[in-house]
Amino acid sequence: IVEFGETADLTADETRRQVRAALEDAKVVFLRGRGFALTERERQIITDPVVMFRGNEEKCKRNARPTLTFDVASDQLRFSTIRKPERREIEAMLRRYAVWSRDLLSELVPDYALAAEQNRIIYRPVGRDKVQDLHVDTTYLHPTQGRSKLRIFCNIDPLGRPRVWQVGEPFETYVQRYLPLSRGKRSGLELAFERLIGLVGLLEGPRTGFDHLLGEIRQLAKDDRHYQQSAPRRIANFPPGSTWIALTDVVLHGAISGQHALDQVFFLPPSVLSDPSRSALSTLERLSGRQLG
Repeated sequence: IVEFGETADLTADETRRQVRAALEDAKVVFLRGRGFALTERERQIITDPVVMFRGNEEKCKRNARPTLTFDVASDQLRFSTIRKPERREIEAMLRRYAVWSRDLLSELVPDYALAAEQNRIIYRPVGRDKVQDLHVDTTYLHPTQGRSKLRIFCNIDPLGRPRVWQVGEPFETYVQRYLPLSRGKRSGLELAFERLIGLVGLLEGPRTGFDHLLGEIRQLAKDDRHYQQSAPRRIANFPPGSTWIALTDVVLHGAISGQHALDQVFFLPPSVLSDPSRSALSTLERLSGRQLG
């Protein structure tokens, strides 16, 4: 984890070099005191359990829902049961976060900002009661198709609680552990299911061999309880008003506790990295000996 203090000049050439090097070295960039600011009205809304959880806060904690998804392309929350007018106010907050995140990326790594596809924003208003397994990111309905996945996280908790993470071993070590156990190919049934959900509009683009293989490795690791309990890790605390950034398809991570975390997802072509051979796609192709595009 590479930390930058509140007085760091984020547009200085040396800072930009350090941020880029840290991200591409599969580290987490921690910006202390550089968070996304809420209005007082937004603080009131997100701490109102009747608005956010329909009064069922304990049930929401048990199932870790809702996780709110703001689709940047359509400019609205998807699959949300939050009612108007608060829903529109939350959408406005997330819309501001989309702009703020892109501006921050432009400050830190201008090349990334120019090449990035801004995907969705994820907002987790529910307090986490269970430790999330160590994993790398591969989302079934949002396949990256080999693009690197950069995420900008913010802790916006009005009650001052930190967001606590665990950060695991190097990506290549993780892949080498589970690659021999993977099938590597999709069954006919899996392919048929992907075509079906693609036809009804739930799948955001076709899944490639990369998406399938990384997803399989992720699941193997999540199912390995001995690994989840004994794997090396570091614990990181991100206080309210702070931001952290990572290429989460190569950073092994899992949330431990916290509430009210924002997360903007970007997809980056591996070619924009200083060394594209260090991307998740290139690493998986090298270790598996197969083209995965």
